[in-house]
Amino acid sequence: RVATANRIPQNRNISIESVPPPDSVGGVDTEVDEVGSPKSSMRAGATATQPSADLPDPKTLKQRGIDAYHAHDFDAAVTAFRDYLSAYTEEEDAVRAWLGYALMQDRRYGEASKEFTTLLNSANPELRADAHYYLGSIYDKQGNFEAAKVRWEQVVENYPNTKAAEKARKSLSQTSP
Repeated sequence: RVATANRIPQNRNISIESVPPPDSVGGVDTEVDEVGSPKSSMRAGATATQPSADLPDPKTLKQRGIDAYHAHDFDAAVTAFRDYLSAYTEEEDAVRAWLGYALMQDRRYGEASKEFTTLLNSANPELRADAHYYLGSIYDKQGNFEAAKVRWEQVVENYPNTKAAEKARKSLSQTSP
């Protein structure tokens, strides 16, 4: 695994083992995107919430969602990530990103869009860039090519040195003018 901590400001509490997004939007490609993988940052002042007695610890629950995602069991992944978000706050943004990816792979674009829209307020600029990119991809899947183009242009303009910007440039080059 290629560590990307040197690309992230030192004042952020980033978890290197946070989850990477799929490299493609359309299929169930689960290739790891090391350079632009989302990294988690705990929100300032956030603390862990107490889980209900029947939920596993946060690491186990997050891993359950990741394993289900990689097994292409997106319903189970969505359930695990939503359980996590309802019980824990550490790594919330990274888990929310995984939830968005799972919803997108399951073609639940409206729900995925809500998760990515929430990530637009993330403290992590790489996650914000990914959120813009994937919102553009959702628009593209729904046939709203102009809105997709606007989102991808935002990624290129505001986050030019990210993996999301590389993907946005590629998407823009494949889009009809």
